Amino acid sequence: MKRSDWRGRACAAVIGALVGFGGGLSIAGQEAPPNAPTERQSKNRPAGEDRFRNPYSPQFSKDPYVLREQERVVEALEAECRNSRTHCSEAEQARRWMSERDASD
Repeated sequence: MKRSDWRGRACAAVIGALVGFGGGLSIAGQEAPPNAPTERQSKNRPAGEDRFRNPYSPQFSKDPYVLREQERVVEALEAECRNSRTHCSEAEQARRWMSERDASD
């Protein structure tokens, strides 16, 4: 093939990709769900089942999602300590901090 044939095909491929990408974005934007759950959706969800941190919470340290993530990190540190004998002091300090935090609540 000639050089001009390759250039034309490459240009057509780039233009096609851009058109397809733009079209996909416009179609996806039309069907996007609302950002905030409706009141009905919030009522149907069991209490304590927050899967995400509430970004509007004035005290994020008491957010259920944040507390679960902190617990998960402490458990991972403890498992690492048990399995490979590394990060034991960090795991101990983290567990102590969690205990003190729970006692103060």
